[in-house]
Amino acid sequence: MHRLLLLLTLTALPLFSHAIEEPRFEVIRQIDTVELRQYAPYVVAEMVLDAAAENAGCKAFPIMADHIFGENNGEREFVLPEGVTLESAPHPMDPQVQLCQLLASQWATIRYSGTWSRANCDEIWWALQ
Repeated sequence: MHRLLLLLTLTALPLFSHAIEEPRFEVIRQIDTVELRQYAPYVVAEMVLDAAAENAGCKAFPIMADHIFGENNGEREFVLPEGVTLESAPHPMDPQVQLCQLLASQWATIRYSGTWSRANCDEIWWALQ
């Protein structure tokens, strides 16, 4: 089993991406379908699970969804928008969910439709080679 760190970032919710705020970023460079992005610092809710990547989402989703939809100390439904700090964010009631401040960082990103699966990941990876 792999130890998988799941970050609840808005990119993890592609079906809702048009309705929710995304972390602020600037595209530094684009090469074909790959963007190199500079992200500003932001706060995320995360979980660490002992699960294979194929199963982690199914295990984490209901717990994280409960937190997002009000099972937190403020009983607030929310997404962590720009400006939320560790101090101002509603803290999780489930000890498996932790809040974390991510530092400014650069990431290479690829947009694609569909959900995550090992087959989709492999297909995208090999297409970039």
